[in-house]
Amino acid sequence: MKSEALSLEERAQLFRNRLAQVMTYEESLKNYNITPTQYVVSIRKRIDDLIEFSSDAKVIDDARFFDENRKKREGVDRSNQYCRLFDMSSESVKELYDSRKKGASFPPGFLISVHNCEEIFQLMIEERMPSFRFENRDTQVKMINSLLKEKNKTKKEFFHNNALKSVLENGPLGKKSFGGMILHLDKMFQNVRNQPSWFDLSEQKHCHPWNLSEKNQWNDKERAYIAFKHIIEEKIPEISFAQRNEQISIIEEKILKYKPAHISDVRFNGAHQWFLDNELGGLLLSKTYKGNVTSVFRDFDAKYSAQRNQSPLFDSSQKQVLPWWKYSKDWMGNENSAYDVLKTTLERIEGFKGASRSEQLSLIREKVCKYYSKEKVGAMGWFRDNGLEPFVLSTYFKPQGIVETLKWFDKLYSKERKQTDWFSESEESHLTSKSNRFKRTQLVVVGYD
Repeated sequence: MKSEALSLEERAQLFRNRLAQVMTYEESLKNYNITPTQYVVSIRKRIDDLIEFSSDAKVIDDARFFDENRKKREGVDRSNQYCRLFDMSSESVKELYDSRKKGASFPPGFLISVHNCEEIFQLMIEERMPSFRFENRDTQVKMINSLLKEKNKTKKEFFHNNALKSVLENGPLGKKSFGGMILHLDKMFQNVRNQPSWFDLSEQKHCHPWNLSEKNQWNDKERAYIAFKHIIEEKIPEISFAQRNEQISIIEEKILKYKPAHISDVRFNGAHQWFLDNELGGLLLSKTYKGNVTSVFRDFDAKYSAQRNQSPLFDSSQKQVLPWWKYSKDWMGNENSAYDVLKTTLERIEGFKGASRSEQLSLIREKVCKYYSKEKVGAMGWFRDNGLEPFVLSTYFKPQGIVETLKWFDKLYSKERKQTDWFSESEESHLTSKSNRFKRTQLVVVGYD
């Protein structure tokens, strides 16, 4: 092995041969009888001295670009001529990959090469899916989706892989995560094969980018909207062609009343589990939404309905509105939300919203106090069938009980409408309560008999 450094002439010859790709990295070490360390020194030491031996000054600019961007953790690509001087054969990379996993170090200069790092990425995937690099795009999509479904297991393997950790921590790609690795491979195959991205949602076969679980990905509400819209239209295709009222019925049946086939416990029914089962658990549980299903739907509805030029699904001024409160506890314990829920429900009674105080009391008497549905009767039955049972039975909301709840609501609602309270005894017709023969308090409307 050559003990002294190469002469300037030898360095220039090595430089020319590698730039012209007439000699491989491995052949360079053998022909010049040098070590990987001496090779790095020969290329990197005062690289400006070598430019006179090359007609292409781009390699010098690329070297400077590499050094600057490596410090910033911003990636470079295969077009960087300087990085290509350190490309090794696939066979050499495989040997070094296996050695690195056992604790050995990569030789100096290995992590300068984009090609070497991309080979490491592919080797990691091929340990799970041996034919990956030779498959067509659609098959690769299927493989990547399979990998992402096991992302927790895959990530565990990934973070214990010394070779991958070295590439991500010290390599030239600017990637620090499992997701970043997949995205880089995707871009590489796009460039090499001129194929669409694995994550192109317009393609029939595709991967969902949100399954990469990149840090803070749900902070971007536009990204959240795209993900939710895509999933809801992919899983429930009929919603794309439905009118507003049909959409409400579809969402109620398919999402709000969702019953997972793989879980028999009814406590897991509902929209929360639908999100978890349909790749949107990360969105729902993100810092932006904190498990609040209604907040996700409201943000989605505002944009989706505007794009479709229709009234929002949550628009309580419409005759039909998405009854989200029946299937969610998000509103409990929040006085403003609770008020909106009860107001929306009462105003769904035909003729209630535009009615006078006297007409409203008449409607409460007929539609609430005299309510009848199967075994549920009276105001209690009306509250239960309209998803308002938490007002009556839950510790989430106080005051409790139908009468006390309506007294609380009446003060706010009548003030908003600038009318006399429903419970005001100064009026001939008003709401009040009385005890029945079972000593239970009942809501009654006086002044109409």
